[in-house]
Amino acid sequence: MGKKEIRWLLVWSSLLCSPFAWAASVPFDKIQCGWLGQGRENQGPAAKAICNKSGDKTPAGEKLRIEALRNDMYVAGAYHYVAGLLPQGSPQQKALIEAQARYYDERDACGQDLKCILRVEKERHQQLHRQRDALEQPLPVKAIVRVSQGWTTPEGESLTQRLLEGLGLQPLPRVTLDDGRSVVWGFVPHAAILQSMVVLSPKAQVEALVTADDVYMGEGKSGNVRVYLPDGQNRDQILPIVQSWVAASAAGFNVDCRKDQAVCRPVPLKVAVEIVNLSCKAKSVRACAQRAPSTLTPGPSVALFTQ
Repeated sequence: MGKKEIRWLLVWSSLLCSPFAWAASVPFDKIQCGWLGQGRENQGPAAKAICNKSGDKTPAGEKLRIEALRNDMYVAGAYHYVAGLLPQGSPQQKALIEAQARYYDERDACGQDLKCILRVEKERHQQLHRQRDALEQPLPVKAIVRVSQGWTTPEGESLTQRLLEGLGLQPLPRVTLDDGRSVVWGFVPHAAILQSMVVLSPKAQVEALVTADDVYMGEGKSGNVRVYLPDGQNRDQILPIVQSWVAASAAGFNVDCRKDQAVCRPVPLKVAVEIVNLSCKAKSVRACAQRAPSTLTPGPSVALFTQ
């Protein structure tokens, strides 16, 4: 293995081991050649062929082995990325895990044939990329601008500008809920207390736009949240989602409900929440805003919202 290949693999290893790359709740990882490899991905003839330095010593054989190891990391990274886009413990995530297990079986069916192993790895990588693209639809910026245009916040700022500034820190965290809706959120760069959030329908249509001020890391004791509904519809479905997201933000996100049960309990937050119907002709937040009801049905798990 040349210096270039070694350096390349070390870089990818460090990236794939980072907490941002893995969805920690799902099984399977990249191959760990040597005594570290204990999981299913490290067992079977394919893993042995990829790690076997006593095999084909020709330049062509060594090149295939390095490429197979590299593509194993590609697959593992894409698998964990897709898992992170799916609701934790959902049927969709369980189906993804089952498909990954079948992939290992198919790869093992290649035995020691590195060309066959490489073909199976590349096919799986392409499958995961297609799944990622289907889940990670681009944020409909034009739609956000269209529905919020002409509105100003009570502070006198353009609502469109405030929303887009709150989505300025890339990449944007995103979670797909069990009903197919997606929640995307972000922060104003260098001002984490100013946030924006978007709720998208399963068809990627804007169902709600949210601004949150002084909520992040506030432990649910302070802050102001405004929920903008493009047509005033689906309020009863949207508000529980917003409530869970606000609870997650107030706790700093990345909540473990097994350890932080109080945060995950569906209790009313001491955060002012206003609802604004964007079809209101006055186009004034002060004139069109209504207070959200204090009692809401439980929303999705707070633990879903991670970043």
